[in-house]
Amino acid sequence: MSRKMLLVLVMFLWMAVPGVAAAGVIVQSTFDLNDEGWLVGDLFSASGAFIPTYLTIGGNPGGYISTADFYNWNAYHAPAAFLGDQSAAYAGTLHLDQRILSSDGVDYPMVMLSDGSLILQFRTTPPGTSWTAYDIPLLASAGWEISDGWSGNPGPAASETQLQQVLSSLTFLNIEADWQTGLDQVDLDNVRLESAGAEVPEPASLLLLGTGLVGLRAWRKRRQ
Repeated sequence: MSRKMLLVLVMFLWMAVPGVAAAGVIVQSTFDLNDEGWLVGDLFSASGAFIPTYLTIGGNPGGYISTADFYNWNAYHAPAAFLGDQSAAYAGTLHLDQRILSSDGVDYPMVMLSDGSLILQFRTTPPGTSWTAYDIPLLASAGWEISDGWSGNPGPAASETQLQQVLSSLTFLNIEADWQTGLDQVDLDNVRLESAGAEVPEPASLLLLGTGLVGLRAWRKRRQ
C-alpha cells in the first residue's frame, strides 16, 4: 500500500471516531480562598452593596459564600472578571451550585444578564436544601427571556442575536438569592462560564483508532 493510501485510511479512521464536546472554562469562582469579589445586591441592578458571608468549609467542596435577605429581589453580583466581552461563552454554559433553607416552590429567574440596555433572564426550578448543580445553556433557544427589569415575571423569548449582544458587553451577571418570600438564606459555590468547546475523541475511541493503525501497519508490512 502506498504512503498516500495509508494516509487516506488514517484520516478516514480519525473522522469516524466518535467524540465528546470538551468545554473550556473561561472564568470561574470556586471560593476556595475567599469571596472572590462577589457582592449582594438587587437582582435587576448593576451594583451590589453587601459583602456575602464567606465560609471555609461546607461548600461543594471547600469554601462557599452565603447571604441572608437584604432586598426584595436578593441576588449575588458577579465580579469584574465575569463581565465585559464574554462572547466566547455563547453556546456554552453557566454552571453554579446553590443550596437554600426553603423556597416558595416557584420557578423564579435564576440568572440576569445585561449589557446596560437589555436585561435577559433565565428561570428554573428552585434549588434544594443540599447542594444543587445547574448547567444553564447560553443559547436563547434554551429558554432565555427578555426581562422587564423589575417584576421577575415571564417575558418574551430572547433571540440568539440578543443573547450574543448581551454576552459581548456584560455590565452585570446576577444570580438569584431569594427563593422564598420573607427571610431567606442562599448559599453559592462553583460559578463558572464555559465555552462550547470542541469535539475531542473519547479514550475508548482513541484506543480503537490506535488498534486500527497498528493493524494497518502490520498489513502493510505483510504486503511488502
